[in-house]
Amino acid sequence: MDLDNTIIRLILVVIIVFVMSTAYLIGLENARPPAFPKVIVLTNIPDAASIRIDRPQETEQGWEWPHIQMSIDVKYSTELKENLEVVPIMTFNGEEKKATVVNGQQESATFPMTKENPEFSGSIKVDNIVTKEGPIFCGAPVSDIRDFKPGTKYLFQPPDGRHPNFTLQLIDISKGKGEKLSEKLQSNCGETFVIECYNRLYLFDLFQMDDVCKNGLVERCEKSISLCNSTITITGNRIDCSRQEADITINSELHTFDKVFEVGEVVGVTFFKKSPCVDQLESVKEMRRNCGSDFLGGTYYFKDGIPSRAENKCR
Repeated sequence: MDLDNTIIRLILVVIIVFVMSTAYLIGLENARPPAFPKVIVLTNIPDAASIRIDRPQETEQGWEWPHIQMSIDVKYSTELKENLEVVPIMTFNGEEKKATVVNGQQESATFPMTKENPEFSGSIKVDNIVTKEGPIFCGAPVSDIRDFKPGTKYLFQPPDGRHPNFTLQLIDISKGKGEKLSEKLQSNCGETFVIECYNRLYLFDLFQMDDVCKNGLVERCEKSISLCNSTITITGNRIDCSRQEADITINSELHTFDKVFEVGEVVGVTFFKKSPCVDQLESVKEMRRNCGSDFLGGTYYFKDGIPSRAENKCR
């Protein structure tokens, strides 16, 4: 009898676990934003010449970009059963903003798509968008960079100056990066960099070159990296957590150069149908979650080419 009761209890436990697991999975599925097809597609890929990005100004809040404008050519890829007003949202350096549609001297928050004409060709723009990430600066193959701030990116070119070779961006300055490396570095201020070239993305931490590093931890304060067809050596001369800035020395030796790394600012655009739901939100992620049936297409990303210039800022 006891054996029978035990078996019955086990069967009940299995049934309960199965029901709860199924309910949990259903809940996850319902919580996931619904997948809707991209019905607005590009009919022409914007090139660098069709994207205008004015030089930003550094402010207390970050970098303020006064004007970003691009040309787009899009169409409704299936049969359009009702006239639409389309809201474009521009993404730039981690920030999002609803774009303004420019049609000659007229500006509006949307552009129309009708059953008779389910296409649009024109320009969209955003003004005064503030980002934490700044413009791309021009650096020489051997450079002393002072007051390097998080979000700043430098472009380093090969000696012939024809094409970009790689970029170096400072991501973060903070304490505690050395906790898993050594007790000697636990209280030290450290910085996180990312190097990018045509085929690699390399992330690493660096500490200030001081007595700690000179006593057996030099590799944590001076990095010598072989990538991007170069040997890149970076030394942390000064890292200031309170002021959020650093001084470094970079030395890059180009070995071969047979690939073009197209460097530029990246602009994204997403399309939604105008609706009360879309009107009250600003974030694409929130719109996808709460206004999924209004999603029309994107996010499509485009790169704005940056020519080499003599001044420090590439733009």
